[in-house]
Amino acid sequence: MDCREIGERLMDWVAGRLDAPGWQQLQRHLAQCPGCSRSAAEMRALWQLLDELPAAEASAAFSARLLQRWEQERARRSFTGLAWLRPVAAIAATVLLAIWVGLRLPRPSIVATGPSPAGAASEDFLVVKDLAVLEEYDVLVNFEPLSVLPVAPPAAPDRMHPND
Repeated sequence: MDCREIGERLMDWVAGRLDAPGWQQLQRHLAQCPGCSRSAAEMRALWQLLDELPAAEASAAFSARLLQRWEQERARRSFTGLAWLRPVAAIAATVLLAIWVGLRLPRPSIVATGPSPAGAASEDFLVVKDLAVLEEYDVLVNFEPLSVLPVAPPAAPDRMHPND
């Protein structure tokens, strides 16, 4: 046994919890190692002092509070209670409500249409042609140098209508 192992077993030796083979190994090491022997003597003296101190008795109120706290913790951690039922029921109710609302929403009807007229294809082409302008719209709206340009006065109303 080396000094590190003795240090780990020293507390068991002083408390009397060391088995016979371990006790014999420890005794052989203590006979050969003055440092461990000194540590063992100090540990034994400390334990003797602690044994001479009167044992502190817990008050009845302390014991009652301790038992009450023990029961509270046991009840809180218990899976036999129904504490877990509330969150599970809330989740189940939410899912059922979402399904019910989804079933109640009107569905768009699918109407079969014939082939599109020739004019519709050309209108689609115009939208695609103007797509580049629409893509640049965000850049132009949020382009900061444009905010410092002077704003033109509003145009005069057109006086072509006699009712104006």
